[in-house]
Amino acid sequence: MTDDHVNIYVDRVNIQHNKLSFLTYFVNAQCIQTLYDGSTILKKSTSLGQITLPANYEIEFDLTVNSVTNGLTNILHFTQTDTTNSRVPSMYLNSGTSTLLVTQDSDKKLNQFRSLSSPLPIGQKVRVKVSEIDRMLKVYVNGAYYYSFTVDGNRPVGPTKIYMSNPWENPASATIGNVQINTCPTVSLAAPSSSCAPVTLLSDFKQIERDTYLGRVTLKEDYRLDFDINLKQIPTTWVNVLHFTKGDSDITTVGDRAPAVWIIPNKAKLFVSQDAGSQKNLGIESSLTIPIGTKVHVTIIAIGDTLKVYVGETLYESITIPNPYSVFTLPGLKPTGDVHVYASDPWYTSPNAELGAVIYNPCPTLPKLLVPSNSCSKVNVYEGTTFIEKNTLLGSVNVLGDYAIEFDLTINGIVDGWANILHLTQSGRNLGTVGDRIPGIWLFPGK
Repeated sequence: MTDDHVNIYVDRVNIQHNKLSFLTYFVNAQCIQTLYDGSTILKKSTSLGQITLPANYEIEFDLTVNSVTNGLTNILHFTQTDTTNSRVPSMYLNSGTSTLLVTQDSDKKLNQFRSLSSPLPIGQKVRVKVSEIDRMLKVYVNGAYYYSFTVDGNRPVGPTKIYMSNPWENPASATIGNVQINTCPTVSLAAPSSSCAPVTLLSDFKQIERDTYLGRVTLKEDYRLDFDINLKQIPTTWVNVLHFTKGDSDITTVGDRAPAVWIIPNKAKLFVSQDAGSQKNLGIESSLTIPIGTKVHVTIIAIGDTLKVYVGETLYESITIPNPYSVFTLPGLKPTGDVHVYASDPWYTSPNAELGAVIYNPCPTLPKLLVPSNSCSKVNVYEGTTFIEKNTLLGSVNVLGDYAIEFDLTINGIVDGWANILHLTQSGRNLGTVGDRIPGIWLFPGK
């Protein structure tokens, strides 16, 4: 046997009553295996043989629901102990409906499932895909997202028997065909960020596609998120760019948007949503418009109770610093722990845009140092002339014990309330701890 061949063992079984024939393939050194290449009405206890199932897989099959019946009815069943108590996974129709239910065991919990979705059409063939990658089980119907859930624990691997409806439960009233399994699907390279090392979630600059799973990271209370985006067209509906979610759902619980980024309908503006405290979907709409057809850099920095969004960069003395953009105050602590990351998510349409250089940093810093400032040299913080606008970040410097600040100022009018001119702060906050004002300079109210 040479290296460029594979062993294929074929077991052909003929059932005389309905002239059913099916093939069971055990293929070494090949990812996609055809478990059954025909089409048949499901019958109880139809064995498709045995395969060695890895930790990650994708299962696809054609399914036509012929009618709705009472009781849980089985479609496909993967079992390691050849009992109904081993489901790795198993697929059913729910009692009295044509809603698809997928169950999955792990080393922590048996029979994990979720079946919160719409029923399958009666009498119409659909293509079903069930995948589990990195403990994320996802179901698709005709290529469209159906539902998903995170498996609690590791799925059993190794020799697994396959039934095209199992011996222990009634078969679904359905026709099944073209059953395939991919035992080596593409796995994301994103890794949990357990240290301060930045995690590159997406390096290539490419067109955004709906339901692109980037992997998992471990959120810390503070973070920095950077990415490049080229928006080609203004959307007419909400379109998702990035989504960090703990529960692998859109907005079910606190932590499902931690954060999430959209383009606003009929505008070329970002909307950033961040859960905090006990509140979901706290949002900030961008104050500036993203240029169409131009790649821009976006930076989101969340430190303490402040979330800031920057779009674009300015070259200052050969150093790029993010442009001032939008700021939002959060009412409590942000979610932490493992989250799933999408670009874009399965719950919204994707934008007509390119995305790349997506980097998550669990230990954020202010955008850039203007200069080191660790000596007595003068720092030119801003050399132009401009109207003062709220939240104009100039960068950061190292503050020594003694200092002198100089600037030109023209007062154009009197305003009510305290009006800030310059503010140096170590924490990124206004007031509350020592170092929040070192110094801050204001005009008195009405003077």
